[in-house]
Amino acid sequence: MKTKVCVIYGGNSAERAVSESTAENILKSLDREKYDVRAVEIPGDLGGDWVLRLISEKPDIALLALHGGIGENGAVQGLLKCLNIPFTGSDILGSALGMNKYYTKTLLTCAHIPTPDSLLITGFSPDLEERLSMLGYPLILKPNCGGANIGVKKCLDFKEVKEQAEVIFKDWKECLCEKFIDGKEISCVVRETKGKAEVLSVMDINSEGNVYDYKAKYISEISVVNTSALPKFMWAMIEKIAVKTFETLKLRGLSCVDMIVKEEQIYVIEVNTLPGFAPNSIVTNALKSLNISLSDFLDSLILNEPAG
Repeated sequence: MKTKVCVIYGGNSAERAVSESTAENILKSLDREKYDVRAVEIPGDLGGDWVLRLISEKPDIALLALHGGIGENGAVQGLLKCLNIPFTGSDILGSALGMNKYYTKTLLTCAHIPTPDSLLITGFSPDLEERLSMLGYPLILKPNCGGANIGVKKCLDFKEVKEQAEVIFKDWKECLCEKFIDGKEISCVVRETKGKAEVLSVMDINSEGNVYDYKAKYISEISVVNTSALPKFMWAMIEKIAVKTFETLKLRGLSCVDMIVKEEQIYVIEVNTLPGFAPNSIVTNALKSLNISLSDFLDSLILNEPAG
């Protein structure tokens, strides 16, 4: 008997288009000889019919192609838990922690994992300008609970901070101001199977302007990091920090740990608990470099077994 797989995608987050692209690639790649595949779309208005559809389908497993919002903050994961439907990706706790950048950085700091200094703001307090000056410009502004690096901007002074914060506040309630680190952007693809996490690949993000924004993540050229350009101890540190971050945040399945490397310093910026499988996504490029087909990799996610 075939395993029934429901691919869940859509939602109302700013990353809906990325979710649709991920779902399209997944649906093309799943082996129909092995799986009875159904696509379940969460509508933009979050209407409840999709929940009834999911209950009626009674899948053996849900393959999450969701990005941002309720699809990545633990809400859908909680629903699937209540329905007793297994799912790919991180559990409720890991999803919630990973989506909130402030709590991510708080836990990383407690675990002695380097991360750029930052400040969470929810409005313009009288002492905000002074507090930001203490962080030191330039600063990176980003939505605290946004994903896909949407809304990320480098600000050179308080005027630019206010302008960008006002833009962010329109769609998100909280804004994270982070000290800008001028270094190389990399993303570590971390895979957990049978309870053991390991780095699958380290990808080089060739972002223009040294800002890891939406364009850098989904449009710019992505390639495998040139290991020969790094000392062996640095390479070992990158992998160790990536795995420690994955474990500290209680992540599961597959995640990307985004970092900045400057000289001999490594800083964790944030994590992606449900990486996309769009054609130019980080994971898709990593799989190509490892000669692993997306079909085989999806098999490994569904079975929780090593790929390749």
